Amino acid sequence: MHPPLGGLDWQWAHSRVRDLKEWTMTLQLQSLRTTAKRIARARRIPHHEALNLIAQHLDQPHWYALTAAWDKGWRPDPTDEDFLSTVAKTINDHVMSIPTLGIGQGVQENGSIDGHAYTLEIDFEVHMAQIGWWGILLEHAPSEQPQIELYNLSPANPMLDPVFRSRALTICHSAAERLRARIAVDWPRRSTKPDADGRAQHPLTKGVSNKWYCLHCDGASTGAQMASNMWHCPRCNATPLDIFAAPFWKAADPIG
Repeated sequence: MHPPLGGLDWQWAHSRVRDLKEWTMTLQLQSLRTTAKRIARARRIPHHEALNLIAQHLDQPHWYALTAAWDKGWRPDPTDEDFLSTVAKTINDHVMSIPTLGIGQGVQENGSIDGHAYTLEIDFEVHMAQIGWWGILLEHAPSEQPQIELYNLSPANPMLDPVFRSRALTICHSAAERLRARIAVDWPRRSTKPDADGRAQHPLTKGVSNKWYCLHCDGASTGAQMASNMWHCPRCNATPLDIFAAPFWKAADPIG
């Protein structure tokens, strides 16, 4: 047994170090759970599925096996000091590369289809274009239809080819799905996954209800319908700013 050194109780010190290590490991496990919530929001899947994805990323068959192994002393590969950050990347690098959304922010990518170069911009919407020939605009609400513009009506315009057009639209829809996932990461879980009673949480006002009303078209939608359409009205595509848990505008006019 080590003698006290400068008033330090070595047994107590070793105990504190052990407790600190265990506390650190507990924080790491909690960080995995937190990461699972982000993955669930981004992919719009149940939380337990996201936990299983994390477990499989760490070479465990499922989350229950991971926690059981953890209780028995198993830990992720100690040579992988960044295992938490590598797990976070399972959300999808292409999704998280989109910065915090706002006007003038986003990512720009370049590619080509059959030798035709295009630019793809992902901001609060998706815009794909071949300069001087064509452009495609796709909003992030799933109910929105792509808008195709032709800047050159000559037969040489590749957008007139149905096969080319289909490939371009596939790229746009994939980018829109990435954008939806990026938005969902920052939303409350109940904004994309209603509870057992169908109640969903408005991502901006934080209200919770199983029925929502559109100020723009006066339509009513369920919580599931709103969650699946990124909180745009399924009928008129009005934005989340026009969606309310109660149709207050229908209240009786006190003057009348």
